[in-house]
Amino acid sequence: MKAKKFKEFVAHHNASRHLALYERNGNGIFLWLARAEYRKHGVETPEALEREFDLMGARLLEAKKATDVSQALGLENIHRRVEQSAQRDIAEEVAAARRAGNNPVAAEKLAAASFRRTPGAVKTLWRDWRKKTPKEPTSDLPDWPPRG
Repeated sequence: MKAKKFKEFVAHHNASRHLALYERNGNGIFLWLARAEYRKHGVETPEALEREFDLMGARLLEAKKATDVSQALGLENIHRRVEQSAQRDIAEEVAAARRAGNNPVAAEKLAAASFRRTPGAVKTLWRDWRKKTPKEPTSDLPDWPPRG
């Protein structure tokens, strides 16, 4: 019994990393990696994850062009998503530095040094990020791993 619980824990833990990356940048490959973790450990795939695959399948059936296929699998605009992820990381670095008590200029300089950007570029990115970031989380996927 304990071995089964441990396998479930490991599967949820490993899959949660992939699901966090999926939620962060929308790359469908992370859904496949999460599902592979559950299968590798012999644990049933959560219903929310299976629903995502059902949606992918439905979109694939409607795909007419190669771009439709990549869009159905969540693989379109990967370059744009990677850049957005980098922008989010920089914004989070500025926010963490400000929470740590640094003034705005110092926080921007710290983030600029960490990410090899100019302080002016970081300042612009930080300002734009604050404008477009929602105040509440918008994800409809449940917490991973499930609690209980």
